Amino acid sequence: MKYIFSVASILFFLSAKNSIAQKEQNNWFFSSTLGLNFGSTPPSTLNMGQTFTQNGTASISDGNGNLLFYTNGTTVFNQNHLTMANGSGLFGSLGSQQTALIIKQPSSNDLYYIFTVGSATNQIYNYSIVDISLAAGIGSVTIKNAPLWNPTTNSSRILSGTQHCNGIDYWIVCHELGTAVFHSYLLTASGVNTVAVVSIAGNSLCCSNGAMKLSPNGKKIAVITRPQTTNGEITINDFDNSTGAVLSNSLVLNGIAKLPIGIEFSPSGNLFYGAGGMGGTATSTISNTIMQWNLCAGDNQAVNASMQVLSSPVTTINSANTAYGLMQTGPNGKIYVSRTSQFWIAVVDYPDSIGASSSFVNQGIYTHPIVSALGLPNFITSNLRTSPIKLPGYTVTCQDVSFNALTSTQQLCAASGYTLLSSFWDFGDPLSGNSNTTTALNATHHYSSLGTYTASFIAHYQCTSDTIKQIISIVNASPSFSVTGKTTICKGESATLTANGAYSYSWSTNSTSNSVVVSPTLNTQYTVVATNTTNACKTIKTHSITVAKCTGLINFKEEESDFLVYPNPTDGNFIIVTNVLVNLFIYNKLGQLVYKSLNEIGKQTINLSELERGIYFIELSNQSMTKKLKLIKVE
Repeated sequence: MKYIFSVASILFFLSAKNSIAQKEQNNWFFSSTLGLNFGSTPPSTLNMGQTFTQNGTASISDGNGNLLFYTNGTTVFNQNHLTMANGSGLFGSLGSQQTALIIKQPSSNDLYYIFTVGSATNQIYNYSIVDISLAAGIGSVTIKNAPLWNPTTNSSRILSGTQHCNGIDYWIVCHELGTAVFHSYLLTASGVNTVAVVSIAGNSLCCSNGAMKLSPNGKKIAVITRPQTTNGEITINDFDNSTGAVLSNSLVLNGIAKLPIGIEFSPSGNLFYGAGGMGGTATSTISNTIMQWNLCAGDNQAVNASMQVLSSPVTTINSANTAYGLMQTGPNGKIYVSRTSQFWIAVVDYPDSIGASSSFVNQGIYTHPIVSALGLPNFITSNLRTSPIKLPGYTVTCQDVSFNALTSTQQLCAASGYTLLSSFWDFGDPLSGNSNTTTALNATHHYSSLGTYTASFIAHYQCTSDTIKQIISIVNASPSFSVTGKTTICKGESATLTANGAYSYSWSTNSTSNSVVVSPTLNTQYTVVATNTTNACKTIKTHSITVAKCTGLINFKEEESDFLVYPNPTDGNFIIVTNVLVNLFIYNKLGQLVYKSLNEIGKQTINLSELERGIYFIELSNQSMTKKLKLIKVE
């Protein structure tokens, strides 16, 4: 993000809505005894896990990032890396890439559900419950292997989940092998509803290896369908996180490595990644690669054409195949990729950036003395969502700030499931009154004084919203000045406009003095730019002049009448011409005397600009006559 002016320091940050949920993903345990802790930057490696698997796992931490427990699908290990009470014998599988998924029960402080998918011989989806308040706070399994779904054929051994549109409950999504059948189950504060939402969508699933991922905003679901063809295949469908239904529209990604394993959405959901390697060789041109697609590129053909190969492995151990395995977004927003038989885990540093700017690093995290395997932990994807909105452009000029919320077509594309329903700016400047808020996407604001402010941009989409805050320090004052002069004149008259309070001025008439004389023949708006001497800050003001016909209320020529009043209507400055000696009285509409002058003759200039606008009555009298005229004050 490039900051254009140095006169203000601005910090962008998302609302803390997901910060606690992200810390629940702070501890990973996988690949036998390997672990990662995301409480530091970069994450530190741990060598104390007890997963004893080369494939998928699941883990959960508390809101502060402290480990609670983890599982390889068959055994639950507590925070002390010991088997949890009643934690053995789960019907998961050590051979599944997504053997388990852990979700905290909504509205509960203590209950966690472990969803598991079985082995090749027992492919039933089950769930178990952990009460973390038991056993002195290290937890016990209270319900074990409760059946969820026994597929007609076999389970695909893939498992994913996302938050419900209501922001409270969760969907758990399963798939049947050899079909295009999805089952979605809802977890609420009352427990899991074992009556599934059944969908038939996308291509049939041929094989039992690989992964299924829901996008972070819960609007897309991707499955490695992998038909038995030369190249592999990934199918992406819309997911309705209000109903749990997988919709029938499909985006098919092809031309990728045979039998890919890992897939992942970027945190915003705009980009999609695949890790190829299974079924290929280390030297194959399409195997063992990290691929990226831009879901915002356009139609299906354009998305496929957007595929970029980010990298292929370059480091091996004893010439071992260095195929990539699973992919998983971390709580720091980076995507991690397992590398089988290597002392390294690969990393996509900036997964919401296209192509090389995503900064894919093969040797991301050094895991020696433990080699990485195929698996990584499985997490609820919605807990790792970040805003698709970036704020790349704004300018600060003294006390004026221009905010540009959306300046890139990459943001909020419908293909990634984001539709902006409404937006709102709060500039954090209550002294500016009604100007402190706006519903415009791209907005400007003049801050009322020097100081530090917190501006907030709120974007509302279906099911979710983002609040992006900006801390702004205004350190250079814009000039405070005034412009005075007539606002209404008669045609043919001149007016003097005067600016006061600044160091220098530049008028739209090309004058640089503080006063200008103008003689407009039509209604005209004049602009003056005022500049301070200390910091060159500028302020722009306008002054409008209305040119009136000035016929007066008695519409006859001056030589035909003893009296003439003009301009009428007036801004309070007007002229009375009398050919005889008169006494002059002016009354408001209530009959109250507001002006008096005696024994007047000739031309008089009268200033009643301090009076309120409205209707007034002029009385001109002497010993022989009395004349009354109506006067209209417009400003």
